[in-house]
Amino acid sequence: MSGKNKSFLKFAPTLVFAIAAAAIILFVNNSVSGLLTLIVVLIAAVYVVFSAVGESSRYNPPDSLAGVFSAGSNKAAKIALISVGLALTLITLYSGILIILDLRTTQISGTKSIPDFIRAGLALLAAISFVIILAQSNFSDSESGEPPLSTFRACSFILTIYSCFNLILIYRRNATNPNIAEFAWQILAMAAFSVMWMYLMGITAGAQYRSIKAIRFFARMTVVLSMIAGAVVFRNEMAVYTKMSLLCEFAFCFLSASITDILMSTNAGSFGTKKRLFLPDDDEIYDGTKL
Repeated sequence: MSGKNKSFLKFAPTLVFAIAAAAIILFVNNSVSGLLTLIVVLIAAVYVVFSAVGESSRYNPPDSLAGVFSAGSNKAAKIALISVGLALTLITLYSGILIILDLRTTQISGTKSIPDFIRAGLALLAAISFVIILAQSNFSDSESGEPPLSTFRACSFILTIYSCFNLILIYRRNATNPNIAEFAWQILAMAAFSVMWMYLMGITAGAQYRSIKAIRFFARMTVVLSMIAGAVVFRNEMAVYTKMSLLCEFAFCFLSASITDILMSTNAGSFGTKKRLFLPDDDEIYDGTKL
């Protein structure tokens, strides 16, 4: 079985947990939905922690985002990645249009509309940045074979700013909402997405804790939480443009985090194995970094 197939099979249980949690929110009646959702999410979280952390401990951290997002020599996989990236760009472009339409229908104008216009612009820039990272990782024609570091730094910085700004706006939109359950999943999903990109941005900066297990942990958390957040948004009553723009944003988080986890799992072996330490009783451990 190829490495990419193995990586997808490792990722599949996370996807199953995410779909199960979303299905509970959408289809189970309110009297038991809270308890069942909590149980499923806890199971998913336990799986995410142990599967993402355990198998990645023995590998060295990557030195470049090109190593993380490369599809190797498989041209079909490279084309598929770029196609997904372009689809994400179209999704976020549609999201930006919906945000502007939402402002027009709710007649929000002046300074109150500025953060939402920024949100629409950042969403599009984030999608374009993700496509650039995928393209540079797989179709670099530089003499050294490595894409320019400044490109990766700029793109990962934009994605980090986009996620953090969105996190602030989610709280801002729901500051007077007494029903915390309606927006708590949105905050958790965007927070996980933010931390994932902070770690990825750390790779471009040569940070000490360039941890594979941390990136994969928060990528999988983003997958699960984005699915749940999308289900909650879909179920709740809100303006149609608002609902669709939020669904587009969480679709972007879900797909980009899925790609990150699968490619990180596929490419982990190419980063090299950490130096092994042998204890007196012949048990071996890996000299790794903290999560």
